[in-house]
Formats: sequence, C-alpha cells, structure tokens
Amino acid sequence: VQALDFAEDAMCLIDLNDHLIRANHAFYRFVGYTPEEAIGKKVMHLIHGEQEKNLCPVCQARLERRNGVFVKEAYDPMTRFRKPFEVIVRVIRDRQDEPIGIFQVLRDLSRQRNAEDAMRESERRHRGLSQAAFDGIAIHDKGVIVDLNPAFAAMLGYEYGELMGAHLLEFVAEPSRAIVTERLLAKSDESMEVQTIRKDGTIRTVEARARDFPYQGRMLRVVAVRDIRELERA
Repeated sequence: VQALDFAEDAMCLIDLNDHLIRANHAFYRFVGYTPEEAIGKKVMHLIHGEQEKNLCPVCQARLERRNGVFVKEAYDPMTRFRKPFEVIVRVIRDRQDEPIGIFQVLRDLSRQRNAEDAMRESERRHRGLSQAAFDGIAIHDKGVIVDLNPAFAAMLGYEYGELMGAHLLEFVAEPSRAIVTERLLAKSDESMEVQTIRKDGTIRTVEARARDFPYQGRMLRVVAVRDIRELERA
C-alpha cells in the first residue's frame, strides 16, 4: 500500500467482514479520518456514517463478494460526501478461487464533471455565436458534418437536416476537390478559396478556414466559410 500513497485515487484493503485493513493517504483524506481512527472500522460506516443501516449497491457488492464499478452523485443521500465519485470494487481471491479480501478504489469525479460542464458551456456559447454569425460554420469529423449553423446551410441552398451526416466533399466542385482533400488530411489552418456546388447546381466561390475544435468530448474540426462576393463588396 505504501507504493500507492503517490496515487490520487483513494485505495484501501478490506477484510471479508468489511473492516478496513490498510489504505493509502488519499483514502484517509477522502473519508476525513486518520489511520488510527479508520483502521479496523467498518468501511460502510466510514463512507455512510455510523447511523446508516441500509446497504447501498457498493456495500452489497462487497458483502456478496462481487466485482463492480459504481458512480455516486453529490446529491446521493446515502453518502457523507457532497461530491460525485466513482467506486471500483475488486474481490481478492486465493489460488483456490476463494475470496480472502476486497480491494476498493474511490475516485473523485469533481474535476472531471467541472471539465465536462465547462466543455458544455463552451459548446453552448459557440452554438449561440454560430447561430448569429454571418459566416457559414460547420463542425466535421474527418469531413463528415456533425453540426452547422443556418448560414452554412443557406450558403449551399440546403436545409439544416439535409447536411447533417453528409461529407463536405459532396459540396465541393471538381476544380477544388484535390486541394480540399489535401487540406482535410493535413488539418491545415490556412485559408483558401473553394468552389462549392449549391443544391440548385450553381457554383459559388467561398473563402474557407478551418481549425481544431473541442466538441462533445472529442477534438474535431470547425470550418468557417464566407462568400467571396461579400468580401468583394466590402
């Protein structure tokens, strides 16, 4: 267990009667007890408090000698901790496959949830800005459109739903296909002029620029296009 004291996750060894045998420093910080106070106590009481009599799914898994992964939310009434955390239960067995103890990990999910919330807020702000933008904006995964704003659809003469899931190259005229394919593969951020094919078959030249963009937990590409005619009038 000493080697695990450098780990951020709270880890502990538990006997078959649910008593704490040993734990790393992160575990004692997590539960708010010193080693002297915690060792020998029932883990159920360390997690839920002395007054809790009902078994949660994690405690049930330990007592039934079952492996499992569980997530406890900050509002869970059966925990003392006002933060989300993940619990991993692993049964330790001897060579005859008989259970001899439990290894348990508690992983604080607060930072992960905060990062996810920040990501969703960033995407929400981006969606609001892109809806109001005059430039056409599309988010794509290796060329496949996963989101777009109304200006992008209008520029090509399509409805929003008609473009979702389509490949960008479907709307690129033949003279521009080679350079667009090259830039897609290279993930270039340089601006370029592209001849696009509108739904009615007409050709329109646009200026396009792309960059990396975090979207729903993945790093995709966002491309902004502007009608060349608008640039010339400006």
